[in-house]
Amino acid sequence: MATLSISEYAVMAVGADGHQYAPMALEPALADQETTFTTAAQSTAFNAKTRFVRLVASANCRVVFGSNPTALAASQRLVADVEYWRGVIPGHKVSVYDGSS
Repeated sequence: MATLSISEYAVMAVGADGHQYAPMALEPALADQETTFTTAAQSTAFNAKTRFVRLVASANCRVVFGSNPTALAASQRLVADVEYWRGVIPGHKVSVYDGSS
C-alpha cells in the first residue's frame, strides 16, 4: 500500500539579516503524519499554526486540499519520491488517491 508523508510547518526559514535566501521551512516541523492510500483517503486536520506542508508520496498519486476533500483521478498529480511544498489553510486536510482504483 502506498503512503503520503506530510510534514507541517508554520514559517519559512530566514537568514540572520531577516532575508529569505532559499525556500526552506524552519525545523522542527509542527507535526508529521503519514496517510496510507489506494482509494481516496484524508489526512488528519492540519495544526492550527500550519501554513506550509511538505509532501512526499511513495507512489504516483492525486491530491486535493480542503476542509473535507476527496481526491479524484483529475486532481493535481504528484510523482513518487519527489518533494512538493504547498501553502495551506490551518485545520484543512489533504486527500490522496492512487488515481486508478
